[in-house]
Amino acid sequence: MPKVPYTFSQRLLESLGIILVIFYIGYIFVTYPALPEQIPSHFNFAGEIDAYSSKNSFILAAAISVGLYLLVSVSQRFPSIWNVPKKKNASEEDIARKYSYSLSLLLWTKLEMLLIFWFISYCTAGGSSLPIIFLPLSMFILFGTVGYYAYQMCRKRVKEEEK
Repeated sequence: MPKVPYTFSQRLLESLGIILVIFYIGYIFVTYPALPEQIPSHFNFAGEIDAYSSKNSFILAAAISVGLYLLVSVSQRFPSIWNVPKKKNASEEDIARKYSYSLSLLLWTKLEMLLIFWFISYCTAGGSSLPIIFLPLSMFILFGTVGYYAYQMCRKRVKEEEK
């Protein structure tokens, strides 16, 4: 199993993720004292508020998102658990390329996840509904990222099989 070296863009994504986590935690601490006792806690498919709960749920939501970020960050350190498909006679270069794509996928997903959670927290703190485009756009971005990297891994495999 190859050690997956970071490219410049991957280091940049990791740095942006760390900055966003710090910003998000800071945002929670600055915003929390000014929140009313009851805040929006659930949004329907149209982005409208349909449930309220204690302002402590604001911290819980942030803790879950930062916890997920940390969990994915820890899993990045163990490429053997990524379940990257390998052909029996695949070259080391092909395997390394697939691991690099997998690392990029994890980094992009972490960043997108943090941005989504932050935006939900922002709307929650303001007591406003989510834009109606939020859910489809979030899903498009997340699944688009997964689809892009899955395509890239398969495309490289197909090109090598043609040789």
